[in-house]
Amino acid sequence: MSPIIILASVAVHELDVPNMEAYYRKLQPALGRVEGFQGLSLWRNIGDRERHLVLYHYASIEAADTGLSALADGKLLAETAVVNKEPANVMRIIVLGQQGKAVQAVAPGQFLSLSVRVSDPGYGQELADELDRIFGELTLIPGFLGSVYGRSESLEEEVVGLVTWGTRQAFESSVPEGTLYEVKLYQRVL
Repeated sequence: MSPIIILASVAVHELDVPNMEAYYRKLQPALGRVEGFQGLSLWRNIGDRERHLVLYHYASIEAADTGLSALADGKLLAETAVVNKEPANVMRIIVLGQQGKAVQAVAPGQFLSLSVRVSDPGYGQELADELDRIFGELTLIPGFLGSVYGRSESLEEEVVGLVTWGTRQAFESSVPEGTLYEVKLYQRVL
C-alpha cells in the first residue's frame, strides 16, 4: 500500500488569500480525524502570488478517499468565502520513492520545487527511475531537505517530483541551464 499525495493547484484573487489561509487552518483539525491522514501543507507560487499549491498527504488510497469525503462538506468553505479565480487543478500521486525530510514536516518559509514530466507511452517506470537517480544527486546540494516522487494515478506516464529546500539559493543551484522541463518554485505558507 503506497502513500498518496493529492496536489491541488488553486488560483485565488489576492484579496481572498487571507480567507484561503484561514480555510486551510480550519480544515486541518477535520482532516486530522481521518485515519491515515498525514498532513496538509499550503504553498505560495514564487512567480505568481495568487497561485497556490495545496498538498494533502495520506497513508493509502483508502485514507485519501475518506479524506475526500470529509472535504465534501462544503460548509467550511462557504464560511470562509474563498472565491477561486478558476477551477482547481487536482492530481492524485501514488508515491514511488522519498528521502530526507517529509514535505509536510518542512517549516513555513522554506521552499518546494515541483516538476511534472510525461514520458512516451509505456516508459513511465523509466522516467520514475531517472527521477530517483536525479533526486539522489540533489541530496548533495547544501540546503536540500527532502524529496518525494510518484506517478499520477490517472496517467502512469506522468511523473511528479517534489523537492524541499531550506533556501531559494539552494533551489536555484539545483536547476541546470537548459532544463527541458518546467520547475515551479513555491514557499510554504501553512
